[in-house]
Amino acid sequence: MAYEVFISNAAVTKQERSEMQLKAKAAAHKALELDSNLAEAYAVLASRKNYDWDFAEAENDFKRAIELNPNFATAHQWYSVLLASLGRLDEALAEIKRAYELDPFSRAVNVNLGLRYLALRRNDEAIAQFKKLIETDPTYPPPYSRLADIYADEGMYEESLELRCKAQVLLNTETVESCEQKVADFRQAIKTSGATGFWRKALEYDLERYERGIGSAVAVASTYSRLGEKERAFEWLEKAFAEHEVNITNLKVNKSFDSLKSDPRFQDLLRRIGLPQ
Repeated sequence: MAYEVFISNAAVTKQERSEMQLKAKAAAHKALELDSNLAEAYAVLASRKNYDWDFAEAENDFKRAIELNPNFATAHQWYSVLLASLGRLDEALAEIKRAYELDPFSRAVNVNLGLRYLALRRNDEAIAQFKKLIETDPTYPPPYSRLADIYADEGMYEESLELRCKAQVLLNTETVESCEQKVADFRQAIKTSGATGFWRKALEYDLERYERGIGSAVAVASTYSRLGEKERAFEWLEKAFAEHEVNITNLKVNKSFDSLKSDPRFQDLLRRIGLPQ
């Protein structure tokens, strides 16, 4: 469990993530050898299968984990992630709400509740959820990042930059000084070219983070999509597919790719990943 939780809550390189994924899977298999009725082990294996794109087997293992321990909040939370990836958004919301009932103080459950609202385009509820979590625990990075994404999409760039900066400092991927310089660069880009300037600068940093091994090809693709550069977006989605990136399973619910969904290449990509089209 510890490896699986750490993967989702820390800024790690691709190599570090891969190593921890293997350790999580090995530990879960060992646990089941010792006790074949451990809900926690089934939940970890299900989460690994989800990110390995083995969605049917992942669902089976999540159901087994919940059958063994219906009050295991994390199993409901992780199952909701799978259901959202599959586009079964109402079911996903029901699962995360069940997790919240069982563990209302879990930071991960709370941030995932916000993400399920966001997937359903219930932005006001998502914003309220992330703000509540920030008030409850101002040291937890994810709600800052998620709220920053929403504000950027709504053109609230100053608010987005401030929140993004806080998240990166908390994650230790930026210092206060480097983040202040980054904000200044963004402000100049916005002053010069407006919204396009913001997203061009975002692209620059997405590419830099990718080269450092802490960013993702999906993030680069999403920024290209926001800029209306479809060919480059698909180029980077193919890179994400080739690298088997974990967050490519969120394509169906990632708002930044809405403009690509009518393109046959998008549907073909969903098919190759194994997601419903």
